[in-house]
Amino acid sequence: MSISTEAERRAVDRRWIQTYGGRKFHPIIPDPKTVDIVCIAHALSHICRFGGHCDPFYSVAEHCWRVWQLAVDKCPLNQAVQLYALLHDAAEAYLIGDVVHPVKGSLHVFVDDGLCTPIVPFKQVEDDVMEAFEETRQYYGITHRVMSEG
Repeated sequence: MSISTEAERRAVDRRWIQTYGGRKFHPIIPDPKTVDIVCIAHALSHICRFGGHCDPFYSVAEHCWRVWQLAVDKCPLNQAVQLYALLHDAAEAYLIGDVVHPVKGSLHVFVDDGLCTPIVPFKQVEDDVMEAFEETRQYYGITHRVMSEG
């Protein structure tokens, strides 16, 4: 989401969540420096897949681990694919949890900033959070092999 005026920035800046690690995270304007892998793991372990309609409890973290395990089995030399598999739902830790697939494409996020900001497609917000995570990965020098190696 692009913020064009100082008034918009101040209004959106008041909308944040406190992470497991105690940091402020702004889902609408994510800052890569506030993304924390421990907070992602903690949050995803508490979010149930399928909108909670499963028995027994099946967390997004377990789902990500299972997808990662498939990637390790199918692409043992491709760490980029493995990393993507492990973190493909990382944004859900900072957004509204596991959105069931039939709803995700139609969902929009209303930005209540007092300035009549238009509704933002959920996918755009999710992509912004994932982009922030990618910047964090690069910032901390977390490396992986290029995708073509697998």
